[in-house]
Amino acid sequence: KSVGGIRTSIELRMDIQKLADSSSSKAVQLDECVQNWLAVAFCVDSLALQQITFDSGGSSLEIIARADTVHAVRSISALKKRLQKSRRCYALFHPALPNFPLAFIHVALTSDLANSMRYA
Repeated sequence: KSVGGIRTSIELRMDIQKLADSSSSKAVQLDECVQNWLAVAFCVDSLALQQITFDSGGSSLEIIARADTVHAVRSISALKKRLQKSRRCYALFHPALPNFPLAFIHVALTSDLANSMRYA
């Protein structure tokens, strides 16, 4: 674990939220303070949009594969298919978390409107 910085602030907020759930007003106030600081730290100007390819860092690919709750990635070949020539994946990164995509989107390039969102 890193000492200080963004990752520690995120972990701190997760711990505070557990206390805030028990309706401690001090914990709720502290949570709001940390939340405001994180909102500043994650302003749009500090984020970078990057295309994800099959050659991107393994940890980023693993996070994207595990985090896709809309269309679950069932195998490495399914992930590879989502990153082939006619498809794109873009992710937002923060400089303090270079291998951790904060958000991502898959895009399929087609000449016509697709009839289905299904991944084969």
